[in-house]
Amino acid sequence: MTLDDLVPAIATISNQPANVTAQGRAYLLSYPHLVELAQEGTAGPGHFVRVSAMAYGWMQRVFQFDAGFFDGALATYTDVLVAEHWDNVDLQPIKCCLHSMVGASKVAHLSRPGVFPIWDSNVERFSLDIQSGPRHHHMIAIENYQRYAREVSDIIENEPNFEQFHADLAAAMNARFHALHIQPYEFSAQRAVDLAAFELA
Repeated sequence: MTLDDLVPAIATISNQPANVTAQGRAYLLSYPHLVELAQEGTAGPGHFVRVSAMAYGWMQRVFQFDAGFFDGALATYTDVLVAEHWDNVDLQPIKCCLHSMVGASKVAHLSRPGVFPIWDSNVERFSLDIQSGPRHHHMIAIENYQRYAREVSDIIENEPNFEQFHADLAAAMNARFHALHIQPYEFSAQRAVDLAAFELA
């Protein structure tokens, strides 16, 4: 996945700003509020559980939680809250606690949206340029999240036109927010990649 692969999302969004399902609208509308809530608390058991439950609600999945991995997940989440780069933290303990690498990525992203990219089967399918899948065994492997996160970081940090892409995507998304009666909001570079990849998946 390169920046050139993501650029067509700007025209797709601009040409059909209201082409979003009811679930998609709810996903966009709720995002900034979940980020705000995730960043209000301090590291601790209650905050980790609340953010995890919010992430699962946002995913529209049944909340899975394995208390046997809780201590390790909590220690990892404490590191997430102060991480400056995604590869400073191994999300494996959170993945084990939540039974989901996708869930772990969303917990990390909501808490540090400018550090950890969101990962799910849609953006992974786009990243890999495949027509279907990927399968469950692929989506639970942390190595596959790490490969995707590395791609995202490379685009953000090394593509000279990324800032312009981010600005153009934000303008297109503002038009979409207006069409969907959503209060416009800013989003991180990591979220910009996610939005574009999801749009084109």
